[in-house]
Amino acid sequence: MKDLLDAKEKEAKLKEERWKKTKEIQERKLLFAERKLVWDQQHKIMFFDVSTLAMRAHIVASNVAALNDGFDGSSGFGGEFGGGNGESLSTSME
Repeated sequence: MKDLLDAKEKEAKLKEERWKKTKEIQERKLLFAERKLVWDQQHKIMFFDVSTLAMRAHIVASNVAALNDGFDGSSGFGGEFGGGNGESLSTSME
């Protein structure tokens, strides 16, 4: 009878040790997944900001160039819409 109780106690200890090891492994996996998620988010932020800023700078530069071309006097809003040079809208569209 004592042997049976000792075996049960030993089995319970082994089961508890396995459970602790499994729990420790799961905690490590969660910690690793959390660190990877933070790393990926930081990586996205770093490279997303650079590419977005570059794209925005390109858009702004092209808009400024288009506006500068439009206001240089030879072809501007005034000439197209009949402002300033005596043309009417209908004659400029013909």
